[in-house]
Amino acid sequence: VHSNIGFSVPLGGGITRIYGKFNQSEVTINYLDDNMTKSTIDAKIKTASVNTGDAGRDEHLASADFFNAKIYPDITFVSDSIRGAENSFIAYGTFQMNGISQKIALPFTIAGRDKEGSIGFSARYHLRRSDYKLGKDSEKPAADSYVSNDIMVEIDFVAKKPKMSPKE
Repeated sequence: VHSNIGFSVPLGGGITRIYGKFNQSEVTINYLDDNMTKSTIDAKIKTASVNTGDAGRDEHLASADFFNAKIYPDITFVSDSIRGAENSFIAYGTFQMNGISQKIALPFTIAGRDKEGSIGFSARYHLRRSDYKLGKDSEKPAADSYVSNDIMVEIDFVAKKPKMSPKE
């Protein structure tokens, strides 16, 4: 699989940064090669699959303090429309995390295409963790001043053109 849904968060006022990703996700793009604006995006990320390389931190991020994976197992994005041209686009849609839904505009680019019809996509998006109540119920009040409110989300993936089954 040639995809990554990752994030980074500054800590301690920016003296360092934590990087992580989600190991389980499903992104479906129904795209029309000749007109991306008539395409759709449907993404689902499993919150319990968070991976920062530190098992204790991952368990804490999956807990009720942050992603609350037992109650909200998925982060989702469903596009309503896509606008743009050439290789730069914006997907408008509903983003849901931690039980909170918001309309967002997700900028993305087409990173490349291959001869089999697969397309590489890349997106960068800043979100505020306070908008989704991530870390707000922590038993460690100092976490709010230590963990930045700004989260950089990085999405890179390849959408493969479905293979046509032979006509019978």
